[in-house]
Parts: sequence; C-alpha cells; structure tokens
Amino acid sequence: MKLNEKIVFIMLFTAAVGICSGAFFEVSMTGSGKEQLQTILAGQLASGSGGGNFWSCFFSSARITLPAIAAAFAAPYIYITIPVLPVWLFIKSMALGFSAAMTLEAAGLAGMSHIATRLMPPNMVLLPALAVLAAAAAQAGCTSLLGILYSGSTNARRKRKALHSDARPYFIIYFIGTAAAVISCLLEAFLLQLNF
Repeated sequence: MKLNEKIVFIMLFTAAVGICSGAFFEVSMTGSGKEQLQTILAGQLASGSGGGNFWSCFFSSARITLPAIAAAFAAPYIYITIPVLPVWLFIKSMALGFSAAMTLEAAGLAGMSHIATRLMPPNMVLLPALAVLAAAAAQAGCTSLLGILYSGSTNARRKRKALHSDARPYFIIYFIGTAAAVISCLLEAFLLQLNF
C-alpha cells in the first residue's frame, strides 16, 4: 500500500484549518466566561505547578486518542469508521489552536514558553501521525468499499486483491502511527510533570 500524498496533504490541511478555527474561536469569544477562563489559566501558569500523577496524565491523554485510532483501523471492514480520524484530527487541532490563543491572551509573552514547552512538543508528534493514519484508513476503506460496490467487475476483483496485498503495509503504517501516538501521550504526561 503506497500512501496517497494528496490524502495526507488534505489531512494536514484539515489540522491546519482546525488550529486556525480554534484560535479564531478564542479571539471572537467575549463575556464573563472568557474572563473566568483567562483568570483560571493565568493562575495555573503563574503557579508553575506540575500536572499531577504521570500515569493519570498519560491515560487522560490516551483514553480518547487510542480508541479513535482503533476505530479507524477497522475502516477497510467497517466503513462507517472512515471519518473517525479526520474528525478527531480536526477536533484535536482545534483544541490546540484554542489553547494556544487562550494561553497567549492570558499570559502574554510569558505564555510563549508554556506553548513551546508543553503544548507544541506532543502535538508536533501526534498531529502528523493522526494525519498519516487518517489518510491510510480513508484510502484502505474507500478501496474496500469500491471493491464491494463493484463486486461484479474484474476491476473490483483487482481492487480486492490489492486490498489483501496491502494488508501488511497497512498494519505497518498503523503500528508506527499508533506508536507515535503513544509516544506523544507519554511526552505530554512527562512535560506536565515539569515545573517551568
């Protein structure tokens, strides 16, 4: 299975749109809710305290990401799971954009160090991994679905054979991508323990 670079680019573009959307949403927020969030965040940033227990931070980070990856892994067989990772990629990147914009607004330039040391490193690993996994799931799922829809033609038999021959590369892509996601969750949990 050779990953289609255009699909990977579309997934990366989805992540970029999510980051921008989250930042724009935060900037357009008004009212007491935003002020309360800024006060809480400024207090947390000023205290510089760690994020709590390492394993609870890890499981908190992994408990949604890993099931989304597992659901998308089944895309060649359960077609309804094809959009799971693109949607999760958009939501995760939107949360990153919102968090970064809120941190900058609450702490000013001092918030830059928190963004650079706590927000960016795990997401620099996770978002590209999710983009590649989402592209692989979409490509394999659509190939399998087209094989089912056009099951009478020789072209469909060729597509099914291609899907079976692509199983090993698909497993390798998913193994590496899942390992990258676990590493990003571990990195996030580790960075939350540090006092800056």
